[in-house]
Amino acid sequence: MTDPFVAGVVLVFTIITFCLYSIVVRERDIKRLPPGPKGVPVLGNIRDFPPKGVPEFQHWLLHKDLYGPMSSVRVLGQTIILIHARDAAHEVLTKSSSKTSDRPASEFATNLCGYDRLFVLRGDDKRFRRCRKLVHQHLGTKTTAAKFDHDQNLATHQLLLRLLTDPDGLFNHVGQHSSGTVLRITYDYTISETKKDPLKTAKQFRKVAEQMANVPYRFVQQHMASGTYKESFVSGLIKQLREETTQCETLTARDEDEIKSTAAVMYLAGAETIVTAIRVFILCMILYPEVQREAQEEIDRVLGPNRLPSASDLESLPYIDALVKESYRWSPAVPLGLAHCTSEELWYDGYTIPKGAIIMPAVWYFLHDPHVYDTPDRFDPSRFLEPRNQRDPRSDVFGYGRRQCPGRFLAHTFLFLTFARILASFDIRKAVDEQGRDMDVKLELGSGIGCFPTEHPYAITPRSEAHANMIRRVAAGRLNKAADTDYLHVEAIMHEWE
Repeated sequence: MTDPFVAGVVLVFTIITFCLYSIVVRERDIKRLPPGPKGVPVLGNIRDFPPKGVPEFQHWLLHKDLYGPMSSVRVLGQTIILIHARDAAHEVLTKSSSKTSDRPASEFATNLCGYDRLFVLRGDDKRFRRCRKLVHQHLGTKTTAAKFDHDQNLATHQLLLRLLTDPDGLFNHVGQHSSGTVLRITYDYTISETKKDPLKTAKQFRKVAEQMANVPYRFVQQHMASGTYKESFVSGLIKQLREETTQCETLTARDEDEIKSTAAVMYLAGAETIVTAIRVFILCMILYPEVQREAQEEIDRVLGPNRLPSASDLESLPYIDALVKESYRWSPAVPLGLAHCTSEELWYDGYTIPKGAIIMPAVWYFLHDPHVYDTPDRFDPSRFLEPRNQRDPRSDVFGYGRRQCPGRFLAHTFLFLTFARILASFDIRKAVDEQGRDMDVKLELGSGIGCFPTEHPYAITPRSEAHANMIRRVAAGRLNKAADTDYLHVEAIMHEWE
């Protein structure tokens, strides 16, 4: 029989050996990570994170200078990889997307708030891939996105009329314009001008995830049943999946849930991105009046004074198209991109990127790299025209690999129409204080994952009385016919659902 003392010694020795081996392996793997600051035990690099009030993308720029184009930090055992080299970002996130298309897990967002229903926040699983395929089929090309030009046409007419009748409410109008257009395209739902809209104001963690998934979906179902609907993103998906299913008229629970998920993402993600770009545009028209004048000159020369630009004019107005691109580049909506997560370990340029690592591409820096964009801090649309032809920012601002935004063509057309029609109709300039002095403005960003310009003083007026009359003429009789009906319909559905 083995001496119990000897057996105990062997057991303790085995445990100690295993622990030492684990520490050695862990330290070896850490040494293979991209360089970064030395952390403290257990907490890692928690003291290296951005202080309150400092935008993350600005803080992490210091790591590029200290540690090179790819660096790493570790917090409580979680590895975060920061990429400040565009080629590396595309190599890791696009060419190796089979290993880097996951999303970081979040107990708060996933289980407590219910945001796992939103497919863009899900991991790279079957549900994500199926939802993304559905969106791509209905929005992922210029041809499919063009189906919704009419909705965007009506929405921009509505915005012009709001700006004409209530210029002091510019920022509210921009928010309503973006969210209202996405609701119209997604559900054929028209926001009410006169009432506190239930879909526009639903903003409460789990409740918003549930309401934005269920209520407008029921709205579309009931409109389709009545035979009085116009095709929207959701009705198109319902028709497609009904044709594909063996029951013909009955969708499976999975089909319905995935339609709800893709549609809710359209609203919750798309509207915020559009607001950011329009706010950048407004600010830069004040800061760079020469850009505004050149844009207006192109519109007047190509289209004349008697009609508004349309989506079909995009190729005829290259400076306006370049202005939209410059709005993406100058202050991107998500300066560090939406974080990716690795599902497998991979190697890049001699470094290990471990399984489960969070990857953050420095989109803002890619779009302000002085080796690519001369005078990168200047708002200059002509950089995208002949003869300069600098790199199109859309290859970075709309994401990478399997996570690239499938609504990018729709968003670009929408912003082109919005910018072109505002410039065709209005002058935007500095506000004047009570003493008659110009009020200076500057770019001030909020902090967090998404950074959008804060509100600032402005003045917006019609370019002439003829332009004001054109807005009234175009808008007359077309706008908001269904808003009150849609409002009452959704109110009833919300009470029923609750």
